[in-house]
Amino acid sequence: MITDEDLERAGSEHIHNRAHLQVFLYWQALGGMARGLSLLEAATLPSTLLRDMVYLMTKTEELRDSKRAMEKAKDEAKRKADSLKKKGSG
Repeated sequence: MITDEDLERAGSEHIHNRAHLQVFLYWQALGGMARGLSLLEAATLPSTLLRDMVYLMTKTEELRDSKRAMEKAKDEAKRKADSLKKKGSG
């Protein structure tokens, strides 16, 4: 999940227009990638908004990937610990 701090940091570092952060949040609330944009909708968006949306989607995916990797490492560590417990008690 993107936090307000993440959005603030993104807004001060890489966003062309801070108002685009709010547009991105509305877009996600209305379905985001699951809904998609029509070609006509995409064509009518200002180029800076499109760049900011792509940037925010990229950062969102990076955060998801990072979270998945941490969860996977945690699960693997738990499996190893459980395996060692079984060997020790067996």
